[in-house]
Amino acid sequence: MTKDIEAPPGQKIGLGLDNGGIIVRLPVNTTVDGAAERKDPRWDVFQKVYDEHGRNAPALPNWATVRQISAEGLNGVVSECSRDVAGAMGELADEIDAELEKQGATG
Repeated sequence: MTKDIEAPPGQKIGLGLDNGGIIVRLPVNTTVDGAAERKDPRWDVFQKVYDEHGRNAPALPNWATVRQISAEGLNGVVSECSRDVAGAMGELADEIDAELEKQGATG
């Protein structure tokens, strides 16, 4: 099954050109050129930056907690006009870091 998914036809399907959505952001099969398939050179920039600086996020046992912390933090910022945005984002980052540490998912 994995070989079928990584095969060029599977990667091209995942790019979403014919099905209205993008499942594959970057093809894992190096013979598939995502920018050429999408006919959009911006994806070439995305691929280059990922190749040079990207890394996969570590596995996270409980995404729900991180989503909840993020939702509450962002909602708090947009619902209170006088809120110190930089300070709130710093607090949010600290909360997320603490949760990642708790789950053993720091990189």
